[in-house]
Amino acid sequence: LCCSTASPNSFSNSRKKKPENKALSKDLLDILLLNMGSEEDRWYAHIFEKWQSVSEIKQFHIGEFYEIVAAARHCRWELSATDHDQLWLNLLQQYIELEETIVICHRKAIYEYIFLLLSPDPLTLAPKNSIAGTKDLFNYYFESIEHRNTFSDIENDIILLEIAATQTIINPDLLTLDDLNKYRQVIHDLIEAKIQTPRNIDELALAYQLMGHFYFHGDPAIPLKDKTLKALEYYSKIPELLNQTQTYSISSLDGQTNKILDLLIKTDADIEATVALEEFLGTTEEYASKTGQGRKSAKGLVQRSASYISKPSVRNYLAALTNLHKAKDYCNNDDSRTEFIVILLNISKVYSGLGMNLASKYFGLSAVYTAEHLGDHSTYKLISDACAEIFHADFQQGAWIGAIDDFHMYMISRMEFQADPPDLELDKAFREVILDLSFILTAGEIIHPEMKPFLEFQKQKTGWIYENYIEEVDKGFRSVVENEEKLKKILQKKLSAVPFSDLGQNRKITFDSLGISWKICFANTYNDNAISEEFVALLQIILCEIGLTGADLHLIEMPLTINIGQADSYIINLSQHPSHEETIFNLQIPILAKTDPAVIPAHYGFLNTAIRTVLSNISLLPCNEFYDTFDSLFEKQALASKSLVKNAYQRVYYNFVDQEQFNMSRRSDFNGVTISDFVTAVSGLYIKFDDLSPKYSQSQALECITNRYKNTIKKFSVSMEEWKKDPQFIGLIKSLRESGWLDWQIMLAL
Repeated sequence: LCCSTASPNSFSNSRKKKPENKALSKDLLDILLLNMGSEEDRWYAHIFEKWQSVSEIKQFHIGEFYEIVAAARHCRWELSATDHDQLWLNLLQQYIELEETIVICHRKAIYEYIFLLLSPDPLTLAPKNSIAGTKDLFNYYFESIEHRNTFSDIENDIILLEIAATQTIINPDLLTLDDLNKYRQVIHDLIEAKIQTPRNIDELALAYQLMGHFYFHGDPAIPLKDKTLKALEYYSKIPELLNQTQTYSISSLDGQTNKILDLLIKTDADIEATVALEEFLGTTEEYASKTGQGRKSAKGLVQRSASYISKPSVRNYLAALTNLHKAKDYCNNDDSRTEFIVILLNISKVYSGLGMNLASKYFGLSAVYTAEHLGDHSTYKLISDACAEIFHADFQQGAWIGAIDDFHMYMISRMEFQADPPDLELDKAFREVILDLSFILTAGEIIHPEMKPFLEFQKQKTGWIYENYIEEVDKGFRSVVENEEKLKKILQKKLSAVPFSDLGQNRKITFDSLGISWKICFANTYNDNAISEEFVALLQIILCEIGLTGADLHLIEMPLTINIGQADSYIINLSQHPSHEETIFNLQIPILAKTDPAVIPAHYGFLNTAIRTVLSNISLLPCNEFYDTFDSLFEKQALASKSLVKNAYQRVYYNFVDQEQFNMSRRSDFNGVTISDFVTAVSGLYIKFDDLSPKYSQSQALECITNRYKNTIKKFSVSMEEWKKDPQFIGLIKSLRESGWLDWQIMLAL
């Protein structure tokens, strides 16, 4: 999907509406009642009202499709007494028949369509619709079984195959016994293959769970007792793995097995199966309760962080970070996917508020990566919000070429995964992105005239977005940015670095923290950006933790430059340049080339060691004291889990930024921008140490200065009398004092 070809009316064009009927119908009465219900009912009422007049779907749109799926599921679970199912059956059938529908969504539409057909009438408990004529749908679904988002989706295949087997008993023409056995074998082999070669312990636990489901739901002709005992052979393998799992959650299995136990009790099943299931539940209850308690704790931590953020200060923002990181760890499981991504987005916002733009960008990139790789359609709509965070991080860092590329990714995900069209008034994320992009396109050609043709091309590339939204904003901005003083004030307020800082053969990332002006320099190539941004992101996360704990490492407050290049091996190669004005280091970092997740901890261990070494070189503390303080901080603040989310920075960067896309902007072919008097307005959330060090003793310092006076005056007491007569000497002393030199420092220099 290209921004230039996507029409603002694509949402309305994808569906044809029926003529309106203003009369108070049963549907309108349903909407009125639903709007008086729960939050979910109010959401459903809005979606039902939106789609009830649609008679024809003309094109496939993934955001709209999953909105219909979610509404159909809500209708099936909560509103079986209504006739709303006919609306959703009609729409799902159109998606099934639509050639544009991708295979994964085609299968999803079939799954929901069949379940909706079989939803029971609450009075008679008989299916409300007939399943006749669905043979081809079942066959298509199972013949294309390899098309799925994640391994866990096999659970849907197991359940639908059970439905098919049960319905075939009633309607022998539905599927043949050979077909059923063939599909069972395919599902069994898929699960068995994963049991034999899992990627990790989480996947193995899930495979055991699915194999248990397979045997319990597999063949309706097998007695309940036998199915239960066979399923328990696999379920019982899971508890011994739980202490090693990271994201697998036992909660869903706990709920499912509790329902099985309830069924066994109500049907007076064999006592052997009941006892065996009771024993299994006894081994999982503690783990299941921990997961539930974890989600409850996460909710409290998020609420607490919101309270901190509502009162902006460095301490409160850093405290909010601590709470959000804890909540993130509680929600890092298969049952809390959406909550996990939302927390990542909130962490990104807090780092942004602290001016730590690369740390902010990392959590935005991680949110995109997580939402894409979880395979859960409910998380897709969060991708555009994550892209917005990435855009703002690059915008504030002055990386405006990267921000323009981020914008196109934002619009693609916004148009694909959000069911509603963009709206400047209702959509805050969209509004903020549009305003900042407008500022880049308008102010950019004034700040750097060389970029005018490039920016004009970007306006054309955005097409209808520019015409409908940006052009009017552009006119409003132009009168302001043409005034040089006003433009500088806006830049200083909005940015933490010079605009277009990602242009030129070499790139610089600059930021201020702990009294130090940090400057990270590197070649402006695809791989060097990934390597260096990763280093800066981790550095910023660590500096925030130093600020949070108040662990004063007694760092020398002078400008610091780190020149980063590519390394061939994981050997710390840190060299320092001699300089009186600033601290300069050279550091080489390897590309994270291997896809094996096992190499990531070692890679991050290398980065942490490099940062530790840099900080130790600019610390006034004795080496042993510095390392003890830093290592204690690293362990106490759980920096390993804070600095590494779902994947390494380089991996999530490469996932988001395509090399061809990076090279298309030709950012290294343009000259960089120089604004000699550009000064960033220091944020009120700037992390620094203002108090005196507990190691400082004024009386001891004064005594040392007194001794210096006594010792130095002996060296030039005779010469001093002669120097006093020299006007040049008098002028030199005056200028040194005006420059901030203290008398004892001048005497030492003499």
